[in-house]
Amino acid sequence: MPEISVIVPMYNSRGTIERCLNSILNQTFGDIELIVVDDASTDGCPELVRRIAERDGRVSLVRIAHGGVSAARNTGLRLARGRYIQFVDSDDDILPDMLQKLRRMLITHGADAAVCNFTHPCLQQYLGDAVLDLSDPDDMLRYVQNTFAVTLPWNKLYRRQVITEYFDEEEGFFEDGLFGLANMFNMKKIVSTSEVLYHYYCAPPQASADGASCINSIAKAENFWETKDTFWYKLHALKPKIEKILAANPTPLHDEVLYARMFDFMPWEFVIFAATGVDGSGVDKEIRSIFHQPDFLRSVTYRSKYGITLRNMSSSELDEAAGEFVRKVLAAVRVCLSSGLKVGNVVMGIFIRDFVEVCGELDATDLLVRLLISLENDNTPEARFVNSLSSCRTASSRLFA
Repeated sequence: MPEISVIVPMYNSRGTIERCLNSILNQTFGDIELIVVDDASTDGCPELVRRIAERDGRVSLVRIAHGGVSAARNTGLRLARGRYIQFVDSDDDILPDMLQKLRRMLITHGADAAVCNFTHPCLQQYLGDAVLDLSDPDDMLRYVQNTFAVTLPWNKLYRRQVITEYFDEEEGFFEDGLFGLANMFNMKKIVSTSEVLYHYYCAPPQASADGASCINSIAKAENFWETKDTFWYKLHALKPKIEKILAANPTPLHDEVLYARMFDFMPWEFVIFAATGVDGSGVDKEIRSIFHQPDFLRSVTYRSKYGITLRNMSSSELDEAAGEFVRKVLAAVRVCLSSGLKVGNVVMGIFIRDFVEVCGELDATDLLVRLLISLENDNTPEARFVNSLSSCRTASSRLFA
């Protein structure tokens, strides 16, 4: 029985699959099985995998009818024999000692999943170096609120027994988030490292919609602001499924799990839209619409128990502020992408300055509260950048005056 099962879903990945598989096969920890699940590719990449499998008996190729990445990952899970599970996407690659380090972390701390940092032009894994006891609400809150800690399947090595819920094959968006959330409740302990061990491939902005990632393809869609087939709306449409998971796993962090995740997708709309160079007028219409959605407003006002809430604005004032916010953020994101600033923190920092006010004693267990305090202390590059924007409103001035 192999110690680790590595599952690679593959679809038309001829240009990247050899790099991906070689990075796995050349790991310093070699007791693995590598299950490549081909989702009915038409570009010849299965032949490349067969040749690799002929040279290395740890590799198996499984071909299925075209059903999407969730069907491919589920097939791999059903076939996996390892004590631990690692997902790797077919256009990504991993550092040579990733499996060895994550396995060591799991064993050392008796954890159920080990989380690593990763390269990405837009996203960051903010969890850092941590050992979290998920029976402690504060630790679970930290795990939930740190962007992409929960949702990504490929920057984690899982203990096989904690995966009881498979990927939702009906969904082509945030299916990884549903998987991560449902299985989070099976975990007692998480260990995380700030070390970058996973290289995420992001299609360049000039890539065609067919060659781009799912989220880039959404940004490239014509009239995206009219179809409402964009990030926030797609996640909002999954609210009943998220509620079903939460109903099966009652938690005092219900609102944090639900609304913090929906809020997170507003900043990332900006990131992807700006990175792909889409028309700013379309982004303006998209964000103005989102800012009038009751559940988006709820994603801010539920934080009153942490000491912050949404500034009191009329509908017309909110609309005007949203338009100004769009112009400010689109310019800021382009600077961040070229300078290495954590763009999510910058977008949320501008949001805090423009829309958030203090309504009680601040509780820094909330992500937005922590960012607000960072702005007032001016103690990070992102905070200093946000504070340098002269038109930012100082929402918390009455507290820190």
